[in-house]
Amino acid sequence: RESLWMSIVNSADNNKMVWASNKAHSTQKAAEKDALEQCKDEGNKNCKVMASYSNICLSSGIGARNGTYFDIFGVGANKAGANKDVIAQCQSKGGRNCKTVMEGLCATACDMENETGCILPKPEVITP
Repeated sequence: RESLWMSIVNSADNNKMVWASNKAHSTQKAAEKDALEQCKDEGNKNCKVMASYSNICLSSGIGARNGTYFDIFGVGANKAGANKDVIAQCQSKGGRNCKTVMEGLCATACDMENETGCILPKPEVITP
């Protein structure tokens, strides 16, 4: 199956937000453009790509450590796997009250764990 891409971006104008592609795209460039446009549509001027990824799902979450909250990302072959990885990553970094904030944004053409015959190219995560 073909590789699909998604991107996530943030902005120094609003460090509390992350924007993602609306859907999985056939190219990395199209996914980045989609996410950047969403960020700019919210009035931000300093939008930058945090990561682009292919053939994998990504979730984000938060946890608390020493009274301070921190952001965390998790990946998986499907949404459930990415959500589970967020909690595991948070706990491995000493986080408490770990929770998923943005559930499994998948850049996959099929579900490798649950769909018979689903074979995807090797997952890629590209950070600038």
